Amino acid sequence: MAFQTDVHAKLTIDGETYAIGEHPFAPGIPYGQEGRQGTVYLLESTDTSHKKAIKVFRSKLINPSTVHLSSQISKFAAMNGLAACERATITPHNNPELLAKEPDLLYAVLMPWIEGPTWMDMILNKQPITRRQSYTAAYALVEILVTMEQRGLAHCDLSGPNVMMPMFTEGRNPVKSSNFVQLIDLEQLFSVQFERPEYLPAGSPGYAPKYASAQMWNAQGDRFAGAVLIMEMLAACTGTFTQHAWGESYFDPGELQTHCDRYDKLVQAVKPLWGAGVTSLMQRAWESDELGHCPTFGEWMLELSKIDQSVLREDVTVSMQKREEPRAALPRREEQTMAPLVRQEAAAAAAPAARPAAALPKPEPAQPVRPTATSKPDQNGSAKLMRKARDYESKGNLPKAIETYRSILALQPHESVAKEIEIAIESLQKQLSDQSKQKRKRSPGKLLGKLMKPLIALVIVGVIGTGGYWAYNYFKGLADAGPVQTKAQKQAVNAEIAQLKQELADRDKAIALMSKEIEELRKPIGQRSDELVQKLLEQYSEIQKLAEKDSAQDQELHEKVFAATETYMRYVNDYYKYAYNLDEYVQEQIDIVEHYYFPFIYNKNRNAQLNFKFYTDYKDHFLPGGPQS
Repeated sequence: MAFQTDVHAKLTIDGETYAIGEHPFAPGIPYGQEGRQGTVYLLESTDTSHKKAIKVFRSKLINPSTVHLSSQISKFAAMNGLAACERATITPHNNPELLAKEPDLLYAVLMPWIEGPTWMDMILNKQPITRRQSYTAAYALVEILVTMEQRGLAHCDLSGPNVMMPMFTEGRNPVKSSNFVQLIDLEQLFSVQFERPEYLPAGSPGYAPKYASAQMWNAQGDRFAGAVLIMEMLAACTGTFTQHAWGESYFDPGELQTHCDRYDKLVQAVKPLWGAGVTSLMQRAWESDELGHCPTFGEWMLELSKIDQSVLREDVTVSMQKREEPRAALPRREEQTMAPLVRQEAAAAAAPAARPAAALPKPEPAQPVRPTATSKPDQNGSAKLMRKARDYESKGNLPKAIETYRSILALQPHESVAKEIEIAIESLQKQLSDQSKQKRKRSPGKLLGKLMKPLIALVIVGVIGTGGYWAYNYFKGLADAGPVQTKAQKQAVNAEIAQLKQELADRDKAIALMSKEIEELRKPIGQRSDELVQKLLEQYSEIQKLAEKDSAQDQELHEKVFAATETYMRYVNDYYKYAYNLDEYVQEQIDIVEHYYFPFIYNKNRNAQLNFKFYTDYKDHFLPGGPQS
């Protein structure tokens, strides 16, 4: 069951007590931000002096390897933009009392709470920003990605929801320039020193190229998505961007790398402000066939460092001629000192400290979008509905949960709350879809009838061949010849018919098996993996139910448990068989090794002497020809 909590609920982690924070725009509701891998909750210390975030993973993504991953990525926490790398994992060893009370927090991750909106929030709210803020955001992001690129690191799932913008935090506390932008959701971070994660998203909608796949987990994995984000940030100060943004991202996911009107408008808006060099980099990424064809972030930094600081003034009308000419005459020495100047100008863009009137122009404050007084939702009612929806969700009543979440949306909650609810609805709809697929899989005859008829016909011809044709003619001849006259002849014919029926039944079985293999091989590896996980979860639940029964009341219980575990292992072996196209010889080897390995492990901690005798009895199975009788 998913983690359920209330506002101000107390959690003691590593000896320090925290309280679940309240959503700033939804009183009575815990502040939890939904993501693809789980939910991040706000934790506040008892004296509210500091905040932490706790990430609770979805049940199918809970993994003990999170402990090792956290220790690996923690060493990058000091890098600009990677504060979320500072983390600790909740395990039975370090927090047994907490897990006894809240078992759903197993392998949850504790990390810093990062203030500010996500870049997706900025797009959804159509929040107007100045040229200076636009440039500052883009340059800060590029600085982070350049540093990562130079160290062989890549986020591998860059997108609007995974980029935090502390520079637009509401309040008086100044934000350091090194913290203007922060990356989150770092579980799939790439480094040559890391092991490949089990769960790898193939990019996010609106930011993943058409050639996106699990192979994007490499040092170049951020180049396309990073290019899109940089261009979004550079265009965000224009009316074109706010007017034509698709939704959670500027581009409709289906438009990426196509000749679309939205791309043309973005280039037309960016080019007069920031120059042809910037748009040419975007064009390279847009027309790329692989990540290696996209520009490096070093190239992006070089282009941004060439920007004439005069264009950052809002009262300057920029033409392409004016934009290009000053840079052509820029002395080399000035070019070399421009990057530090850019960083100083960037700091000025977000620093709230007062300055003299003659100093750099003060940036326009980011104004968060809030509900108006006339559209203020019934907050108490929303909180009750939210608790009701989560209760339905925890009990597995997904349709009711979705219906209740939609009722909350009808109350017009704050944009951030509405977005979290939309993500929850999308997740529940996916779960319902997966359940529906599993039900359809229980009727393989209908599925094969629709999809596999042409393939089965080919298999029948290949397997039965002329034998099937001969059998048909033989039976037809018997029907045409009339009744058999003698008892001996009748018995002989019946024996031949029985033999032919058995042969045909064996061949039908072979056809069904080959059809199943063909169907499995046609599925994408990701679909096979998802189906396997669902099967294993269902079968393990069946094993647990059997384990709860009293063996004294059911003498055959041990046989039933064995049958259930056998089915579980068959699912696993079938997955390897179809995923890697293993032949019968390799499958036999796997069976032989498994039949030795598992009993050996069972005996190892009970009576090691049994394993010596077991070896002498079993070793012949490893030899060619198997055990000799």
